[in-house]
Amino acid sequence: MPKATLRVESEYKYPDDITYPCRLVDVQVKEFPFFKKDPVTGARTTEQDIFRKWEWTFEVTAGPYLGDTLRGDTEPELTTRDDNRLRQWAEALLSREIEVGEDFDTDMIVGLPCVVTVRHDPPREKRDGSTFYPCVVDDVMPKDSPAGRTSMAPPF
Repeated sequence: MPKATLRVESEYKYPDDITYPCRLVDVQVKEFPFFKKDPVTGARTTEQDIFRKWEWTFEVTAGPYLGDTLRGDTEPELTTRDDNRLRQWAEALLSREIEVGEDFDTDMIVGLPCVVTVRHDPPREKRDGSTFYPCVVDDVMPKDSPAGRTSMAPPF
């Protein structure tokens, strides 16, 4: 008779409670045109604008997910705000702070190693009716950070 052992498995491909050693492969500007809404009625107007973001592509460099691609995005503005992910991720890859007034070019960081974590965004339905379970890069840390020395062994 066939036998099986119950094991823990999530719909999400990548666990959100481990770190992933990675290398930054690419950063691209993504643009999404949209129609502005009327501030009073909330109705769509004929005035068009463009939403921009930077999409970051990382390649996992070790462990059971070796060679897999992880993606995340940030706002396109580099600021001193505490929640500015572009600055946080760039500084993590550079392993130093970016000075106010300093110019930053992603060519400075593409190819550099780092450690990332992912977060599980709410499931979304695909056009074909199946469900997609997004795992996006949540945090980027220097490769030599304490988190970078954490085991990639799954918690099961």
